[in-house]
Amino acid sequence: MNPNEGGRWVTRTRAREYVTRQIAEETLIVPVAGGVGDLDAIYTLNEVGAHIWKIVDAPTSVDRIVAEVCREFDVPADQAARDVATFLEALESAGLIASTSEAGTDR
Repeated sequence: MNPNEGGRWVTRTRAREYVTRQIAEETLIVPVAGGVGDLDAIYTLNEVGAHIWKIVDAPTSVDRIVAEVCREFDVPADQAARDVATFLEALESAGLIASTSEAGTDR
């Protein structure tokens, strides 16, 4: 995903089961297979990653995610766009989110 792809939409994938838990100040995502957590594939998110994870619960534009990160964490737009693109690419590679053509309500 490229930072200039703000017109893209992303959402959590429903093709893979996972459990999300907040422990102390970290958000953990644990993939589940056959009703058992895959403890070798736990994803730990920092505050920014957790904020993005909450946003992508519904189809959301990359532009909105970047704007939210800028607003919440006082980050310049160009830096936020690069960081968001990198993070979304990692989530997509892990099968946790997917690009979607659905441009539903952008919360």
